[in-house]
Amino acid sequence: MTTTLEIIDTAVKVGLGAIISGITVYYSASKTNEHERKSELIVFKRNKLVEISDKIQLSAELANKLILQISLEREDQDAIVSQGLPYTLETTMEMCNLASSALQISSLINDRNLVSLLKSYWENRRDLHKLLLKNIRNSDSAEKYDGLKIQADEIRLKMYDYYSVAVDKVHA
Repeated sequence: MTTTLEIIDTAVKVGLGAIISGITVYYSASKTNEHERKSELIVFKRNKLVEISDKIQLSAELANKLILQISLEREDQDAIVSQGLPYTLETTMEMCNLASSALQISSLINDRNLVSLLKSYWENRRDLHKLLLKNIRNSDSAEKYDGLKIQADEIRLKMYDYYSVAVDKVHA
């Protein structure tokens, strides 16, 4: 016949087994959830880096079109912008908007170096827009324009180099 002591012993064993199983399941589920969140964050950050890269690429394409227009115009006369002012300002505004959008997206992935590079690029695009908005027709404008173009190219090269570092950080 079963004694009270055996019943208590069995109940304690079953209870401890249930507690151990519960703790194991909880630990396993929390680790799985943590891994899934990290995976989702990696995908999110990678997608944002691609989006930033696309916006900067579009901005660079607009800049190249503008550079071509201004280069052709310089051959005709000593001015940065003349007849194409509305198109030029629209183009530079779009470049500023793309750079600004890329800057805002970069803050979502919490990478200070990328934010700093994108802020510099946005400021450069904004300065170009302001310069063209003034539509000054002198050699100082041409020099400022050339300086802004060189600066933008340098910033873009730094950003392109940094994208691989940013992707490595995402996967770390």
